Amino acid sequence: MDARSLQRAVPRAASVCLPKNGRFDVLAENAQLESGMTSFLTIKSRSDFLAARRSPSFSSPSFLLVRHSRSDDGEMRFGFTVTKKMGGAVVRNRIKRRLREGVHEALKSLAETGFHDPGVDYILIARRGAASREFQLILDEVKRGLLRLSQQPK
Repeated sequence: MDARSLQRAVPRAASVCLPKNGRFDVLAENAQLESGMTSFLTIKSRSDFLAARRSPSFSSPSFLLVRHSRSDDGEMRFGFTVTKKMGGAVVRNRIKRRLREGVHEALKSLAETGFHDPGVDYILIARRGAASREFQLILDEVKRGLLRLSQQPK
């Protein structure tokens, strides 16, 4: 399917940004090469969050990082929790974006050292300091927490 027929097939309410040459495979391949191993799976289900309640954790002023070993050897997964005590939806979403970006950048820099922890779920539970803390400090805390918790046996 070429770019023009795809534009006609998509309803008007949806917006589609097509590359100039109309080739999605080239666009996806370039994005994958640039990003490296920086993407991660996100935990969505409540049962996965509850399974990690009594697992080892790392505490920082911005968040509590919990590590839960799963029975499979799948990819690392990350979950983000921000309670309503933190503020309204805008504040909570901003905190989640900051923590998500902190994990993204930490994985990017740790991938160069060969960091990989298959079959593990990491959950970041936000604290009040996450909203106003400098991003570089959050990034350093995420790196330190991931390295410290990955040393523990499964």
